This record gives sequence, C-alpha cells and structure tokens, in this order.
Amino acid sequence: MNARLELDSVTASHSPVTCHTGARILYVEDEPVTRSMCSLVLGRAGFAVTTAVDGQEGWSAQTSEPFSLVITDNHMPHLTGLELVTRARTNGIAIPFIVASGSIEPFVAIENRWLRLAALIQKPFGPDDLVVTVREVLEAEFRKLHTRPFAPSSGCASERATHAQAAV
Repeated sequence: MNARLELDSVTASHSPVTCHTGARILYVEDEPVTRSMCSLVLGRAGFAVTTAVDGQEGWSAQTSEPFSLVITDNHMPHLTGLELVTRARTNGIAIPFIVASGSIEPFVAIENRWLRLAALIQKPFGPDDLVVTVREVLEAEFRKLHTRPFAPSSGCASERATHAQAAV
C-alpha cells in the first residue's frame, strides 16, 4: 500500500453495516504510513480502530481490551504476526484474525491451519479491499454467533427485533 491511497474510494456503497458500526478493530503494523492510512480508511468506514506498532504491543492491547477483530502484518519486530496469532490461539483466544502481509505463505501452510484465520490479504491492497474484507469477516462472525442455539443476545436491537417478528 502506498501513501497515496484514494481515500474517497470508500464510498457510500461501502457504508458500514449497521450491526458493525463502531466494531473495535486492532490494527497491528510496524510500517507507520500503512498503519496510519489503514486506520484512517477503517475509521472513515465506521470502525473504531486501535493501532499497535508491533506484535508485542498488539499482544498487550488484545489482552487488555476487547476487540471484534485483529488485523496484523506478519514481518514485524519483537513478535511476528504468525507468533501473535499462535500466542492468541494457544491461550484460548478465539477472536477473528486477518493477516495483511506481503508474505502470506506461512499462513496457508497445512501445519498452520489450526490458527483458524478469518482472512488473508496480500499486500499491496486497496482501501476497498480492506473494508470489504473486514465487513465480510465481521458479518460471518455475526452470523456464526447468531446461528448457535441459545446464543447470548448480541448484535443490533433492530436485527433481534426483525428475527423476533419473523418468529411470530
């Protein structure tokens, strides 16, 4: 991704899904321009974004605050994206992860499928690719949570009301 992203390309057709407005995203990236541009794009799309400069800072953030989703680069100092996801999974953290990296090969290797990544985004990518991928992951997570029997009530009140009316 370069510093000249077309931010206005995140148009009204990409306005946030109501249930995901304000979804909390942790963006872990050591490259400052990419980190700030992606944070800006996601913020303009209606998400609340917290950033971390490397995997270690990302680990500290995700264990101290609740997030809907973590997006991470792979090649970073202190703790790589692969190490960050591995640490989360071995500690029982089931949060969805998107890996956004120029090097996605380690994540598609059969021995790493247990990491259960929500998505992979190959760098360089555009702002629309990022927003669409984030929305798809959050919508899939929302559906997963709402198709389980006896799932705790969550999501949009209007979504729950629609389901309740349909059941009557």
